Amino acid sequence: MGNGAGELIAALFASLLLHPSVPTGNHPYVIGWAEESLVWPEKIAIRTKLDTGTEISSLDARNPIFFQKNGVEWVRFNLALKDNNTGQLVNQVFEREIVAPVATAQTTSRRKRKAVDMEICFGQQLFKETFALDDRSAMHYPMVIGRPLIAKLGVVDSSRTFTIEPHCKSPSS
Repeated sequence: MGNGAGELIAALFASLLLHPSVPTGNHPYVIGWAEESLVWPEKIAIRTKLDTGTEISSLDARNPIFFQKNGVEWVRFNLALKDNNTGQLVNQVFEREIVAPVATAQTTSRRKRKAVDMEICFGQQLFKETFALDDRSAMHYPMVIGRPLIAKLGVVDSSRTFTIEPHCKSPSS
């Protein structure tokens, strides 16, 4: 094969890797380091950071109140943010069962945080993810996705942001 043909094949391969709607291997998309997702089933659009440097996903949880329900620990918390779709301020109350405390690495120490399972819509798929709850009010992104879910979502291109829109359908539709 001549040099021109090899360059053409390399260019075609590179364009397939960089196009967000073309599946690449086991990964459905090449995605940006920041994307939009929907908290499900409430369908609240949320700016989400995909952090390849963290193992644990985390979610902004304001005013957590822990309580017992049928002998199991639960939490009630607020998710306060600006909805990415409507621009409206949202202050949604959630109640979720505590699934397990998770150890998270901070810059100077490790600490345990309470965690809950949440469903999020990313692209056209719903994912159940365990989120460590934390006050992220000082952060730009109220939701951070860690490596285990990123591995299911796609390949992260750190030069890109907001490459796909969430469009999940309700189970009843």
